[in-house]
Amino acid sequence: MRRKDVRHDTANFFGQAEGALGVPIGYALLIGGLCSQVPNFAPGTTPEAFIRNGALDLQRLTSFPPTLQGLRDAYSFATPRVNIFLVILVCVSVLTACGRKWLNIKEVSTLNEEEKQRKREEERSVERDSSSGSSRPGSGAP
Repeated sequence: MRRKDVRHDTANFFGQAEGALGVPIGYALLIGGLCSQVPNFAPGTTPEAFIRNGALDLQRLTSFPPTLQGLRDAYSFATPRVNIFLVILVCVSVLTACGRKWLNIKEVSTLNEEEKQRKREEERSVERDSSSGSSRPGSGAP
């Protein structure tokens, strides 16, 4: 690996790690928030039943309007922790992106092509010099 590639690979690694770890951590924050808030807002409902049922089908869990509103409020208090965590991840991503060297892919591709072309020309020049060097007058047998 070339030394200049290390910076890009490190930034890419951290970007992938943020995505791979961000989802389970965000989920754990949401579940933890719900477990702590459901008993406060909906005393007759267990957090486990609420989590197992999901947010889209609250009417199946209870039809009592104050409890239903309490469950919605529990979600309202649990989700900001996840949002704060996501904002922190975005800030870390921006910092790692700022640490990278910004490249124009088209420009890099053009430079790579020019370098390959230059190497081919050097190889041809060396081949011509070596082939012309053996056929010089006076270099053969007497």
